[in-house]
Order: sequence, then C-alpha cells, then structure tokens
Amino acid sequence: RSIRPEPRVIRLGLLLGIPNVFSTFFILAALAQLAAIIVFPVTNIGIILLTSFLVLLIWKEKLNRLGQLALLTGVVAILLLGL
Repeated sequence: RSIRPEPRVIRLGLLLGIPNVFSTFFILAALAQLAAIIVFPVTNIGIILLTSFLVLLIWKEKLNRLGQLALLTGVVAILLLGL
C-alpha cells in the first residue's frame, strides 16, 4: 500500500533540507579557501554557539553555571581536537 506524506511533513522537510544544502555548499567553499583543520572546528563551534543563542532567543532559556561550564567545555574540547 502506498503512503502519502502529509503536507506538514513536506514543509518541515523543506525547512530542514534547504539550510542543509546551503551549509554543505558553504563548507565546501570554505574548504576550497582554507585548511580543513580550521574549517571544521570553526564550523562546529559556530553550530554550538548559534544553537545556544537561538535557544536563548526563541525559548528564553538561561544557562545556569553547569550549562555554561558544559558549553565552555564543548568549545575547548573541539579546539583541542583540532590541534
């Protein structure tokens, strides 16, 4: 039997798919200009910080001390992995 996707599911798929295509395009463009050892850590740290900022803006969640420590530890860990 065939399954038809709901219009809501298609819209959500496009909402997630289009930014993913552009992020791949921009990562490949960055890799053409810079070394991977710079591009990947900067990209990963940017994703972590942008996500944290969006959570603050959209859901008004504040980071407690443990959350701040976890965020800082994640950023430092990514930097150390890039060495």
